[in-house]
Amino acid sequence: MAGKYRYEEFTWPEIKVAVAQKRVAVLPVGTIEQHGPHLPLLTDVITATEMSRRAVEQMADEAVLLPSVQYAFNEHHLDFPGTIAVQGPTFINYITDIGNSLAHHGFKKILLVNGHGSNVPFLDIAARNITNHSDAIVRWRRGGVWYRAHCWPNCANRNFPAGWRMGASSRRRCCSISAATWCRWTRLKR
Repeated sequence: MAGKYRYEEFTWPEIKVAVAQKRVAVLPVGTIEQHGPHLPLLTDVITATEMSRRAVEQMADEAVLLPSVQYAFNEHHLDFPGTIAVQGPTFINYITDIGNSLAHHGFKKILLVNGHGSNVPFLDIAARNITNHSDAIVRWRRGGVWYRAHCWPNCANRNFPAGWRMGASSRRRCCSISAATWCRWTRLKR
């Protein structure tokens, strides 16, 4: 089991061992929404997943990486085809249920890695719900910490047409992360 870190690849006896090893359960959380004509709907999921994967790979015997949550609150993007929106209470309950399941199995430390700005208030409530009703300690982090350290310095000024104007969900930050992690899906010519 050394070096194994993807939660869905474990057997249930291996999960028991991971819990006994006091591994941290890492849950990437994004959403499916528009990010301009040049980025895939999956951009927020890619951001959270890749940041989490890269971190967990470096400490594979200390953490497990769960499959990403792909749907969240983003009603403000529904005018763009492709966006999938989930009501706030549904999203909170879903994250809370995942965390409570992990806590039930014995995970004491859970980290929620956020890739979508509008998830913040909902993740805060879900983290408090899980912590208040289990023995687990839950924290959430914005993906921007990793991004500022690793993506922006290397990618921010590359490959962007002069004078390009981008909205909040298609700006250089998202483009930089997408280009640094899943560049095959970034379409900078659009």
